Amino acid sequence: MEGYIEYYNTKRLHSAINYLTPEDMLLGRGEQRLKEREKKLKEARANRLKEFNKLKTTLIPEVDLSNSR
Repeated sequence: MEGYIEYYNTKRLHSAINYLTPEDMLLGRGEQRLKEREKKLKEARANRLKEFNKLKTTLIPEVDLSNSR
């Protein structure tokens, strides 16, 4: 039982407290953890957009419309 209590308070993410651990909240790390998470999400979004644009230019050739009627 002791092992489960340890897990529940220090490892398990709780939806009621923004998917943080009770330990994070009790030790005042909640805001910092949320900022770290937001930074990682921004980086992931930027990387996804960069990869999408790279793929888009590979799959969709540019069309030269300057010689069209």
